[in-house]
Amino acid sequence: MVVVEEFAEVTLGVDSVNPRATKLLERDRELKIEMMELFEDLSLEDIVVNKACVGKVMGCKTMPASVVRKILLGIWNLEQNWRMKKFEEGVLSFFSESEEDCTRVMNRRLWLGNDVLLNLKLWPVEGEVHMSEFDITRFWVEFHGLPTRCLSETNIPIQAKKVGQLVKSDAKQKEEVVHRGFPKCWTDVWICHPFPAVFFF
Repeated sequence: MVVVEEFAEVTLGVDSVNPRATKLLERDRELKIEMMELFEDLSLEDIVVNKACVGKVMGCKTMPASVVRKILLGIWNLEQNWRMKKFEEGVLSFFSESEEDCTRVMNRRLWLGNDVLLNLKLWPVEGEVHMSEFDITRFWVEFHGLPTRCLSETNIPIQAKKVGQLVKSDAKQKEEVVHRGFPKCWTDVWICHPFPAVFFF
């Protein structure tokens, strides 16, 4: 048995056309027509991989790139030269001459200057920086106010979930953790949300 349904023809009226969207669609159509076969040179990635990072100043006030550079020159103390480039929307890129210097900068995060946070990320190999990536930053988090019997490292993943995503603990001996009175771990924290109480960054 065949069922045939009839469809009426409907005409829609258009009040306005967004010229920007139309132009974008035309450009995309042209790109599809002129598909390019580009050759990849993987050696170009070596220039930036492990030697570069991107960052954005996060805080209530804006800070010119020249001021950021001046502050970092005073606190980074790197062995070799580095340079900085400004992108759109306040994103900064940092290029180091040595992998060791770049690793040192990334491992010693978090960087604060003039009461603002410089949120650093590794250089994206694909070359595109997404602003949403700067909503998350990496903190050393301390968990205070716990009973001594709850200072075990096995509890760190449970505690870290309360503030963000666990990266790693500081891997200290039990005796040292008990003596100082709190466990500590590196955690990716979503800084757009209010921080819970009892946690120290």
